[in-house]
Amino acid sequence: MPSSQVRREFWERVVRNQQESGLSGRAWCEANGVALASFYLWRKKLSAAAPAGGASGRRSSDVQWLSVEPAHAVGASASAPSGVTLRIGSVCVEIATGFDTRALSDVLTVLESRC
Repeated sequence: MPSSQVRREFWERVVRNQQESGLSGRAWCEANGVALASFYLWRKKLSAAAPAGGASGRRSSDVQWLSVEPAHAVGASASAPSGVTLRIGSVCVEIATGFDTRALSDVLTVLESRC
């Protein structure tokens, strides 16, 4: 078998194992000694080449839509700055106008590993 095919099969297993683990890509790579940049490169490469349904095997029926409501609709005072509240299960994340994008990215990374 050509080495390119062996490499591809290896990365397909890596990506599948990470997805099945429930860990974020970063956490899984750190725990398994996999180079994060290579992991992300291969995950992108494999998802671009995957047939409908994606490399993860996730079907459109598996996708859950979440409601996003303006902050004033979920109990904030009318004078509060506009923003968005994300509710994911029992987790509620309030995002105010002018939020720190890096902090939000960190929060979402943590949530991704737990949801």
